Amino acid sequence: MIGLVALWAIFELLNYKCHKILGDFRRNPKQKDDKSYTNQAKERKIPFGFGFDQVSCANYFWEALGWIVYSLLTRNYTSYIFTLLSIVQMAKWAKEKHNRYLK
Repeated sequence: MIGLVALWAIFELLNYKCHKILGDFRRNPKQKDDKSYTNQAKERKIPFGFGFDQVSCANYFWEALGWIVYSLLTRNYTSYIFTLLSIVQMAKWAKEKHNRYLK
């Protein structure tokens, strides 16, 4: 039980790190004010590290693993259904994002 909780926490931290990596791509480092969040150039970059070397959308990968562990922790059939539907949706988003990376 404690091992599953630790595994869930690791997956969530990796998911957070992936979101930070993706969020930093949108920032324009030349601007230091509140408008620095949006990069006006709309430059597309390909992320690396923390799972991005193995899959295109590591944030969805870690999120899916987190939900799988959560379902194993709760052992509730509705949790399994939610996890399955979430993984199907994230797989769809990942495929779309991967196609954009290829362009």
